[in-house]
Amino acid sequence: MITVRDLGWKYAPLADGGKPVESLKHVSFDIRSGSFVGIIGPTGAGKSTLCMALAGIIPNLADGTMSGVVEINGMNTSRHSVSALSERVGYVQQDPEAQLFCSSVEDEIAFPLENRGVAPSLIDKQIDIMLDLVGMTGYRKRVPTSLSGGQMQRVAIAAALAAEPDVLILDEPTAALDPEGKQEVFDVLERIRQTRSMTVIIAEQDTEHIAYWADQVLFMVNGEVIRNGDTSLFTRERGLLESSGVQVSDGPSPIIKALPVRNDG
Repeated sequence: MITVRDLGWKYAPLADGGKPVESLKHVSFDIRSGSFVGIIGPTGAGKSTLCMALAGIIPNLADGTMSGVVEINGMNTSRHSVSALSERVGYVQQDPEAQLFCSSVEDEIAFPLENRGVAPSLIDKQIDIMLDLVGMTGYRKRVPTSLSGGQMQRVAIAAALAAEPDVLILDEPTAALDPEGKQEVFDVLERIRQTRSMTVIIAEQDTEHIAYWADQVLFMVNGEVIRNGDTSLFTRERGLLESSGVQVSDGPSPIIKALPVRNDG
């Protein structure tokens, strides 16, 4: 169970004498264990900041001021380290290359397990299980940066899942990928949905897949969650979505696009 109550976040000023940058405002919601949750909204809505708050990066590693409460399966994120939270929460960033730092695929997956003191024989078995889950069997010895974007993101997902967290958070994991890479990642998410009992939260610009598999949809605008419901949101609230920068297709698969930012001053 994930509980968020009156969450606010202000990034520290970008320059001396500047004003804090407010990114989240009065955000409250609950997520049931085992749910697949999509976070949607136009660019700048606060989706990535919310993902970081759910992973505990905010307030532990980011520079700013948090208000409110975030609890992940009973753990208050402001009272536990990112290291402690990482035993419950796996986190995947937008740019796959930025989060892979080992010399081989197997080392990427082994790293979080070694940090927890897992026996080498069990690590070896877990690497095989994770590679099978993400469709990367046979890639153990490959250098991660030699892979395609979609393959690198699948390795990042495997590493995030290696320690078997309760929650997997993905921050726009297909944003930097070509169509083939995007499909590879969504195929993995579908496999996770079918075979794993865990909570998956994904912030995503490509809402076609969210409309297909999400149990819950959080729609964000200007740092606030203005709608919290199921995928019927895409048809029931079409006017609201489009006026906020989300383009809904005439078919069954909605899409999203970023609108240019107006400068009124």
